[in-house]
Amino acid sequence: MRFQCCITSNIQTRAIKTLEDHPIRQYFDAGAIVVPCTDNKTMSNCTLTGEYALFQKTHKFNVEEMLRLIDYGFSAAFMQATHKRRLRGEVLHSCLQILHDEGYDLDDIIGTSHYWHSIGVDLSHFAKSPAVRKQHGYWSGRVNPPITLDIVRALPKADLNCRIDGSVSIPLLWQELQAAKIDMKQRFGLPCSSLEADLIAENNSLDLRRIVLSPTHDEASWTRVKRIFNSVLQHPDQIKRATDDILRAAADENVRYIELVVRPRAHTHAEMTIAQVIDHMKEAADATVASLAAEGKPLQYGLVVYSSLAKDDPIDFLQAAQLTVQSQSKGVCGFGVLGTRDLQASEYEFFRGTFDYLKRNNANVNISAGRTDPSNVVKAIHEGGACRVSGAYQVHRSPDLMNYCANHSIPIELGLADRFSIYVSDVRTFAEVNVNDMVSTYNSDVRTFAGNPIRLFLDNLLPVAICSFKSSVSSKNRSEVLFDLVNECNLSIAELMKLLSCSFENNFQPYDVRQKMVAKAWEEASTYLSAHGYSSLYRQHYFPSLGKGMDSFSDA
Repeated sequence: MRFQCCITSNIQTRAIKTLEDHPIRQYFDAGAIVVPCTDNKTMSNCTLTGEYALFQKTHKFNVEEMLRLIDYGFSAAFMQATHKRRLRGEVLHSCLQILHDEGYDLDDIIGTSHYWHSIGVDLSHFAKSPAVRKQHGYWSGRVNPPITLDIVRALPKADLNCRIDGSVSIPLLWQELQAAKIDMKQRFGLPCSSLEADLIAENNSLDLRRIVLSPTHDEASWTRVKRIFNSVLQHPDQIKRATDDILRAAADENVRYIELVVRPRAHTHAEMTIAQVIDHMKEAADATVASLAAEGKPLQYGLVVYSSLAKDDPIDFLQAAQLTVQSQSKGVCGFGVLGTRDLQASEYEFFRGTFDYLKRNNANVNISAGRTDPSNVVKAIHEGGACRVSGAYQVHRSPDLMNYCANHSIPIELGLADRFSIYVSDVRTFAEVNVNDMVSTYNSDVRTFAGNPIRLFLDNLLPVAICSFKSSVSSKNRSEVLFDLVNECNLSIAELMKLLSCSFENNFQPYDVRQKMVAKAWEEASTYLSAHGYSSLYRQHYFPSLGKGMDSFSDA
């Protein structure tokens, strides 16, 4: 949300007594996008340039901050996202050229390169220091090494949707089933006598891994697997062991931030209340994070409470929302409306009280929408107050909606699960159309991108967060999923970095915490990639001729 500010108008309308009373500085420092405007030049006798000058004089904006204010103005324009990005790049380059010609030292500005490069401008040629030029330059002729699975595994990641009831490792799940003395055949109708083994002919018994990772799951078998997981998540010690198990597995993949998504009501069939579920998860998570820090594996976490449309009624929804607000001091950072189907437009009236309550308490909200009907996405954003949209597989069918989400930076949570492949089959079908060899040769890049709409989302500047969801029911871990995505979408190292940073930028933590996460992740990734021969870690800018030759500079 952009804030338009005209401080001279605010003086005239007596909204503030003095220019110094205007809260624009607090807004800016808190991360709000503030846009200086001229409401009425005739009445105020002040041009837009004059408004900027007043901001600088009365609120002490430095050069870098003034440039950001100018860029904020263009970022708030009602334009197509891709066109706007081009305009922002040209304007920013013009501003830097003026400052450079006037003798300003721009090295500190270039130091915020992960911000500037996302707009599409190479600032390295403006730097006075050769070392800064070399560090931040874009070498247009540079060819990076291929992206390997080891590279993907080593990069810092954030996972914004990790469900506790589907992410417990299969070995721990087996241990819990054994400890609880649960008879799989009697309870679930499945003969299972081992963790992992081939089909045992003597008693026609299956192993647990085969049951969970079956490639032929239907709705009934998938529901049964969820019941198996939840059967051993009903006691405090089980919840604590599960939380520890999930966090340690994430840390092993260099996940630096994770949001554990839990439906507390699913874990109250024995001795816990919904509030106690959160308490036990927080206790276990705090202990695990401290232990991982001592092992040199830094990890931060947040808890997201969610309700299921398939299992919860409007009263359950409200109770879960109240738990979310009441538990904000216990690590809970958001509320989700998730499940196997979307909330339909006609159903919002039954949940309006819950969504209004969440809005009044400034709670972060994640809603599943756009799986089969892209129009549900707008409803989720405006009536549900969604900050993120989960599983919006069909957004690519509405270019206007895709541009709307890109303009307002509404992130889309996606995973490369079977349902994703089904819902985007129209895009994949296009990729598989038979063509002659000559056409196939010339459109190979198109065929590669067309096989996965995530490429389409990225090229249209739509924020995408790749999530694990129920990681234990997938045969691939986070790194392998991302590596498949790199190959399917033909991603460069710059595009992979942009994709990974999106999850850090759009988590449910406070703004200042997110900013530190983003900076730390870029620092860690840049250091690692530079040591392994990669450069040009940002998207190619709009002035490629200005970046040539930067690799010839030395530190001397």
